[in-house]
Amino acid sequence: MRIHPLGCALVALVLTLSASSCARRTLYSWKKYDTLANLQYKKLNPSRAKTLEQLYLKAIKQPGGELRRPAPGRCAEYGLFLWQLERREEALHYLRQEMELYPESAPMITRLIKRLQKDEAPRP
Repeated sequence: MRIHPLGCALVALVLTLSASSCARRTLYSWKKYDTLANLQYKKLNPSRAKTLEQLYLKAIKQPGGELRRPAPGRCAEYGLFLWQLERREEALHYLRQEMELYPESAPMITRLIKRLQKDEAPRP
């Protein structure tokens, strides 16, 4: 029995395509998300703040996943974290970056910024 070369190529192609479709594909990287969430809600001290900042910056500047951009909400979370540290300009930068990356978040982030600035305004 003789095997046709085209048949072997076709079988190889089908096996390759089916194997590649089995691989799990993710659009965003959620690495260290649990760590970030746990650290965020514990009492903040300078050491914990530094660790959080490093984790957030790595997640934002070196994103994984197919899209190679920070996961939705990551820039907003970091912006709020910076706001808590009273680093207002940096916070606003990351909140605006969230809106640029995810335009659907603009209405919520815009209201959030207005609320933060209103709460910070000096009272008579």
